[in-house]
Amino acid sequence: MTNKPDDVSEGDKVARSETADAIDRGDGPEGAVIAAIMDLARIRGGGASISPTEVAHALADRAGLGGDAPAWRTYLPSVRRAAMDLARTGKIDILRKGKAIAPEAARGVIRLRLRADQEEI
Repeated sequence: MTNKPDDVSEGDKVARSETADAIDRGDGPEGAVIAAIMDLARIRGGGASISPTEVAHALADRAGLGGDAPAWRTYLPSVRRAAMDLARTGKIDILRKGKAIAPEAARGVIRLRLRADQEEI
């Protein structure tokens, strides 16, 4: 688990950073999903991981859909696709049972983590 300040949630931080910029620039849904993954992973930092569900929740919050289960669940396939792309380009690791795996091997429950060389970018 992470320690979050009481007044600002991780989803709020994402909403005010790269994700919002991607949407404002018109990068489309794919750009917003990639930005959200990178934002949340950087916020978590320190080699910690995030779940695709956390990213989907942040995106649904940004879209004004809140915690409505059907709303955030619609983002999950896009989040997983974007995570595969980011892993193939070397920006993140996909973890299964705590170990980095090849994007093609990602099945079931996965987590996402910034690669060490991406943390300061």
